[in-house]
Amino acid sequence: THTHSSITRHTHTQTLITHGHTLCTRIFFRDVIRALQRHSFGPPANNPYPVIVSIEMHCSVAFQDRMCEICRDVLGDMLYLLPEDCDSWDALPSPGELKYRILIKGKRFKKSSSLSISLSLSLSVSRSHGAAD
Repeated sequence: THTHSSITRHTHTQTLITHGHTLCTRIFFRDVIRALQRHSFGPPANNPYPVIVSIEMHCSVAFQDRMCEICRDVLGDMLYLLPEDCDSWDALPSPGELKYRILIKGKRFKKSSSLSISLSLSLSVSRSHGAAD
């Protein structure tokens, strides 16, 4: 699965995902993360290998932090967080070690002290090992 979206707007408490310059409707970030949690590894793909989410953010630092909270709250143990000592790793975890995990990558305006993943905003969801679409 491959999607490209942008988070550019937010309500007073909810962050919205948009797909710039298209006719796609806006959806809540939390709803996308819930869909990832519910459907990443079950039918029809039945693929245990990690899902990689690349996010490109165009929102305030406060909403970036809120998005990190949503990812932690909704995904729980499915969310792979980098350990503090990841800079000293000799090798990255194998796809087998990351089965049933969701990885989030991207850029942020500032590093969140509460979350070791970085978010940025162009929702590109892709499987690391050729899953069925």
